[in-house]
Amino acid sequence: MKKKALGIILMIIVLTLCGCQAKESDEEKILGKWYKDDRDQIEFFEDGTCDATDLTNAYGMSKYSFLDDNRIKFELYLGNIKVYQYSLEDGVLTFKFETDGVVTEWSRY
Repeated sequence: MKKKALGIILMIIVLTLCGCQAKESDEEKILGKWYKDDRDQIEFFEDGTCDATDLTNAYGMSKYSFLDDNRIKFELYLGNIKVYQYSLEDGVLTFKFETDGVVTEWSRY
């Protein structure tokens, strides 16, 4: 009887621990390198900076921060600010520029 009760208690503990695993936040998921069209690249760092490059190296280092409603703000190296709607699903990072609706998709290789 004691073995059966102990087994049930252990099973409850294991099931509880499995259900309590923390879901990875967008702030964690976005870290690392993302690619678009085999030429554009953006790398997100933990300190809130990112390095975006294309064939002309026109972007460089920027700061990023997460806003409400699945929006992300980029403070570009020349002081320009751009805000995008974003989604992170199935290894694809999608940005939608708020002013003109242009959508870009990024993935990891």
